Amino acid sequence: MAGDDATGSASVSALSLSHDGAALGVWEIDPGASRLEFRVKHFWGAMTVRGRFGAVSGRIEVAATGAVSGTIQAEVASVDTGNVSRDKHLRSADFFDAANHPAVVFSMDQLVPIADDTLRATGVLMAVGRSQSIAFDARLTEPTAERVTVDGEISVNRRADFGMTWSPLGMASSTAVLVIHAVLVRSRDKTD
Repeated sequence: MAGDDATGSASVSALSLSHDGAALGVWEIDPGASRLEFRVKHFWGAMTVRGRFGAVSGRIEVAATGAVSGTIQAEVASVDTGNVSRDKHLRSADFFDAANHPAVVFSMDQLVPIADDTLRATGVLMAVGRSQSIAFDARLTEPTAERVTVDGEISVNRRADFGMTWSPLGMASSTAVLVIHAVLVRSRDKTD
């Protein structure tokens, strides 16, 4: 439902995606303001390894029918945990295999409003040459007619789903959490 925010421009809520067409069009990810981060428990849960992908891009299209599709992509070469040796290892074939699979991509096939500020996203997460169907809830914050922030978390089994089995003595958890902070800006491009 569109309304007016403090600056006088129409706002975009999760429900407006399918109800009043306020979000119709193409939305581009602002790479300077967006982040794709991750965390994994290590040393049998005693510590958490955190990292991020520095290069994030993507776009979402909202059609006149209310259908939503799009992609969010992160370049594996941009992985950064604050530890050069660990980052090099994460780019190797033990983990993301950057030489053969240069990107992690979430391809969205559906985005459904479930509350005024919450969306349910479904699609396919692709990494290391493998694909996994996923669904997660994302929260809209600071929505206006030209810019919106979407935050969500995705839990994946890095071993079973993506074959990232390296973990001496089972020190690292099989569960990895991806944290999405996507700032989307309305594009001048038009949908069909």
